[in-house]
Amino acid sequence: MKKTLLHFLTAAIIAAPAVASAQPYVSGSFGLSMPTELEVDYNGLTIPAEFKTGYSINGAVGYDFGQQRAELAIGYQQNDLDSIAGQGESFWDDYGIDINKVDSSALTVMANGYYDITMDNSPIEPYAMAGIGLASLDLTGFEGDTYFAWQVGAGVGIELDSDLTLDLGYRYLKPTGVKLQGHDASIGSHNIMVGARYALN
Repeated sequence: MKKTLLHFLTAAIIAAPAVASAQPYVSGSFGLSMPTELEVDYNGLTIPAEFKTGYSINGAVGYDFGQQRAELAIGYQQNDLDSIAGQGESFWDDYGIDINKVDSSALTVMANGYYDITMDNSPIEPYAMAGIGLASLDLTGFEGDTYFAWQVGAGVGIELDSDLTLDLGYRYLKPTGVKLQGHDASIGSHNIMVGARYALN
């Protein structure tokens, strides 16, 4: 998966025309963050935990080459713990953590590549995207750390005028190699975002 994403991102940038003809832009978006189940390998058992739907915000600067775009984005999302199962309470209790006060957050820095599908005489432009970067994760009661992360997504841009585009999109974000106090863990996030891109002339 990492190799495929890297090839997608590289192709989106290399296949673009010369940078001199590219259009710089800035973008911002916000939306819903819906984490997958947190799974922790604890004493040979998989301890599951569910998080509530939270919020996500994102800002980016990039270049539009026509059908391809490349950008650097910074994002943040936050979610509160919803429920635990199995021996989950024992896991949290062992670290003296009040499960009623647990939340998770992630700060991400991602390099993203986009492929826009141009439709003749239409302000609507679907796209596919992929990105790689870093995710700094923080879970109440545990020491935070930074991990390699990847994401994939799709969406649609709706041109409002020559400079302003409304953006509706979906992202799946996945940090890799996550650990909680030495315990292997796994979590991802489905994000639904709405935002805008503004071309800088």
